[in-house]
Amino acid sequence: MLVSTLAQAQDISGDPTRGRSLMEEMKCPQCHGQDGKGRLKTPGVPRIDGQYETYLVNQLQNFRDGRRPHKFMEVYAGRLDGQTIRDLAAFYACQGSEQPLLPDPERCTPVR
Repeated sequence: MLVSTLAQAQDISGDPTRGRSLMEEMKCPQCHGQDGKGRLKTPGVPRIDGQYETYLVNQLQNFRDGRRPHKFMEVYAGRLDGQTIRDLAAFYACQGSEQPLLPDPERCTPVR
């Protein structure tokens, strides 16, 4: 039972290093700013740095699946598979606060 639980926990964890590459590839900073810290030129676009990983995963899935309508985010998130969502969420969760909002913050070391 413990092995099964650990395997499931690993399945939901994203790779923040891959998330950094994906963030640059997908041009997320154009709206959300460098490392998710927001931009003055895009008012109304939320800062996403330091958000909880599970929250970010949930929101990206909601955009992708049409449960949270947004004309731009639906397009971007619509192209994402589950692992890509987890990797992006892990990267952004590592940004911001001094205490990363991940169950295992040592994953943030390479991207902080």
